[in-house]
Amino acid sequence: MDSSSNNDVSPSLGEEEEGNDTMEQVEANSRSNTPTGSGQDRKRKRTSAVWSSFVIVGKNTQGKEHCKCKYCGKQYICEGTHGTELADSNYKHCPSESEWGNVEKLCKFLRHFYDTTNLFSGTKYPTSNLYMPKVFITYLTLMQNLASDDPFFKAMSNQMYTKFNKYWFDFSTILAIAIILDPRYKMEFVMFVYERLYGAESKQLEEVKGKLFALFNEYVTSSTGRSTIRPSPQSYPSTSSGRQRVDDLDLDFDNIINGDIVDIQRTQLDLYLEERRLERSIDLNILDFWKGNEPRYPELAAMARDVLSVPISTVASESAFSMGGRVLDQFRSSLLPNVAEALVCSRDWILGNGESAILKCEEITKDLWEMEDDSTPASTQTMHDQSSIQGY
Repeated sequence: MDSSSNNDVSPSLGEEEEGNDTMEQVEANSRSNTPTGSGQDRKRKRTSAVWSSFVIVGKNTQGKEHCKCKYCGKQYICEGTHGTELADSNYKHCPSESEWGNVEKLCKFLRHFYDTTNLFSGTKYPTSNLYMPKVFITYLTLMQNLASDDPFFKAMSNQMYTKFNKYWFDFSTILAIAIILDPRYKMEFVMFVYERLYGAESKQLEEVKGKLFALFNEYVTSSTGRSTIRPSPQSYPSTSSGRQRVDDLDLDFDNIINGDIVDIQRTQLDLYLEERRLERSIDLNILDFWKGNEPRYPELAAMARDVLSVPISTVASESAFSMGGRVLDQFRSSLLPNVAEALVCSRDWILGNGESAILKCEEITKDLWEMEDDSTPASTQTMHDQSSIQGY
């Protein structure tokens, strides 16, 4: 059956009989409007299963008999030379008009989750600073669909929101710090999100602020240089005319200045937060940004380098929504912490050299695994001790 003039579609009618027998039955039936007699083709029944989805509607202006799909409403020509062919045998009939509408809305709804999954699974760019904006948009999307009048989308969003609350609603503190270190968002975005989720002056926001400054102080303490930003000392000619300086006064002054330098150890972070944010829409390489600003913010840049290296997920994007069991090979299920660190660093170095310089990572992984197998039993105790510390 071929589609009529405005709906030229060529699906197929079933394959119940071999060859063109079914099509010939339809053609013979469409030509036979009078009782059959001797010398005429005997009228045969339409035995194809596809006719359960169509109804005969009559002839068009060209005299060709038409049928209409009971589900989508499209009309097709009933002739033996035309037919329909289902691309997938699992479909019993084509979707109805309302079902197509639901499919269209569903694609728009799930597009955000698809894009977010691919973004989080990236391996050639930092992902930790992408976490909070995308998760917050996901929350707003689910809340919008929970208020929908469509019962299908409301029920689906309700189930998804339950999962969201379980795994994503409590924002990771370290990933919240990562978005603060993005000059396009900074602290203002974290305050905006937390106020929408938990209310103004929430304890969650205060916790993020406290841990941000505490983490920065750790980097300042472990640094050999001073964290304050100040010009290099310059020498000036003496203006003394033989008069001795008042040593006690100068000593007091020096003590005050030195004390101020110690107190100013948080200045790098304060100055960064006080600076105007960059435009959110610009395409920024955040690692290049901190590399270029390292002379101004040495300790803060070191902290940003470490925080931004944290991956959001170690699961491949194609497995993110898989309902099957997670398959962990020997290289991911039982690695010593130092071996895992070596793998991550080596992989980062290899990928940093570009596509042409990528080596066979599996061979490197196997070599490291064999090296771990050759380790002494004492390493097992070390792993146990380190796991205990990590779980603390």
